Amino acid sequence: MTTFVSDPRLVLVTDRHLAKEPLPELIKTVTSAGVGQVILREKELSPEEFLTLAREVQLALGKKARLFLNGRQSLEAAVYSGACGCHLPWDEYLGCNGLKRHKLKVGVSVHSFEQALEVEREGADYVLFGPIFPTTCKPGHPGTGLENLADICQALSIPVWAVGGLTPNNLRSVMETGASAVCLRSALMLASRPGDLVKASLEALKGFPLEATKPLGAVH
Repeated sequence: MTTFVSDPRLVLVTDRHLAKEPLPELIKTVTSAGVGQVILREKELSPEEFLTLAREVQLALGKKARLFLNGRQSLEAAVYSGACGCHLPWDEYLGCNGLKRHKLKVGVSVHSFEQALEVEREGADYVLFGPIFPTTCKPGHPGTGLENLADICQALSIPVWAVGGLTPNNLRSVMETGASAVCLRSALMLASRPGDLVKASLEALKGFPLEATKPLGAVH
């Protein structure tokens, strides 16, 4: 069983186009500071390029954090890179076979209460819900809001990760809904001092004990 030293409630969603340094180096910095899970969300790469990057990132992570690979091409890359699991949009997850056969953890992005219930019934290990607040990732989207997040957290028995417009200033209100983890993208990728932003985020998470969140389960 792999033992991780960082905080699984704090998740980085990557975008190499925003990074101010090579992505593996940035990931090494933020996981050393305390980020406990990483979703490698890098589009416009060939399967070979994505696998190479996944291996580089997994090497940078070591035993500090879990790695999830985003997208259809993530299954093969996860198997050959040693990643913890895959992350898919809800519609792709419903039509994708073979994930559980490889004993991979599977997360699914959802944007409604109904989608969340559906993927839980289909066996997802966690859902990622958002965007909670307006975000540059989805311009023009008003955000789903904390009330909808709270409804999903109350209804589901699997972990709910929140994403979209999150910063250290609003993490407490997000965790108060019952979310198991908070996901940072732009805030971390664009930070001039990402390690300091991680520390500020962890400070905001104080008072929400790890044992009070719904566990994702051990990684072997």
